[in-house]
Amino acid sequence: EHAMPRKKDDKIRQAIRDAGVDDVVDVGLGGTSLPRIARRAGLSQGTIYLYFDNKDALLQDVYMEIKEAAHAQLMAATKGATTSKERIQSIWNALIDFMIENPKDFAFRENVAAALALTQDRQASLKAMEQELLSILENAVADQTLKPAPIDSIVAVLVAPARHLARAANTSATPLSARSRDETFHLIWAGISLID
Repeated sequence: EHAMPRKKDDKIRQAIRDAGVDDVVDVGLGGTSLPRIARRAGLSQGTIYLYFDNKDALLQDVYMEIKEAAHAQLMAATKGATTSKERIQSIWNALIDFMIENPKDFAFRENVAAALALTQDRQASLKAMEQELLSILENAVADQTLKPAPIDSIVAVLVAPARHLARAANTSATPLSARSRDETFHLIWAGISLID
């Protein structure tokens, strides 16, 4: 009799994923190990190997899943937006929402972004997602909604305050107010736009 290959279970994979995220957030990338992740997930280390070849593969997969989920949420936010300003503001708000709704995923991404040696396929996939977002800003410069500034400067001016607001909301008992969110965007917009 041949043993049937074990069917992979989505709940187990999710438990491994969540344990990996929690471990990186709690002890950093250097302290994370498969035995620690297995203990956190309440599984044997052997079970993890049914789903991932090694720690690096697990972390890369999780990182890409988080990037893809965030990107999908940002792009979905632009549906129905008709002007460059509406698109940019929708993406900005969706970015804050994603970071607040997924604080551990956000912290994981921040922890591993610079350290992961991604495969070429994954790098190409990230580049394509990034280019989709950058083209919205490039179009806004082209249609004279935004000042003719370097795109990476515009990204920095948009992302840093969003990251700050989300981090503050995630670490305090007070939720981010709509007023604070709107006023912050208004200040950013005053700095980068050619229109009101």
